[in-house]
Amino acid sequence: MTSTAYILLGSNLGDREKFLSSAMVMIKEIPGLKLCGSSSVYSSKAEQMASGTPSFLNQAIKVETKLRPLELLMALEKIEQALGRDDKGKNLSRKIDLDILLYDSEIVETEKLVIPHPELLNRAFALVPVIEIEPTLVHPLTDKRLSDYVNEEDCELVREKEENGPVIC
Repeated sequence: MTSTAYILLGSNLGDREKFLSSAMVMIKEIPGLKLCGSSSVYSSKAEQMASGTPSFLNQAIKVETKLRPLELLMALEKIEQALGRDDKGKNLSRKIDLDILLYDSEIVETEKLVIPHPELLNRAFALVPVIEIEPTLVHPLTDKRLSDYVNEEDCELVREKEENGPVIC
């Protein structure tokens, strides 16, 4: 059986573009996983972090996978480690961060993994790229479209890297 998952890639240290592209290449090599779509690369200020913290580049991807949520998480953590991520703390700068945002309409609550991502609806830098891929996507806990959680102010905080404005706002 195949499931659909949405993953957010993020980086705010070093060659951020290279970390995102390297992670994408490695994700495509995960057995039992197929990349089905990707958003533009977006830039946003580092939220809830010390002033002067480098901004983040973020990109969302849609995958079809035969991996169960915890198996997918383990595969993504191996990629993070291979690309030099050695911490998993909150509000820390990082070379690469790979977060499972959604996995079908499943609700997962374990010590190691929570899906939907608990901060998804509070993070424009995650919502905007996912909505670019799937504009009608519905949050499994609220039964509302993700686009219902994005407003003009959010769009001002998240900008496409190559252009002057986001695709969806």
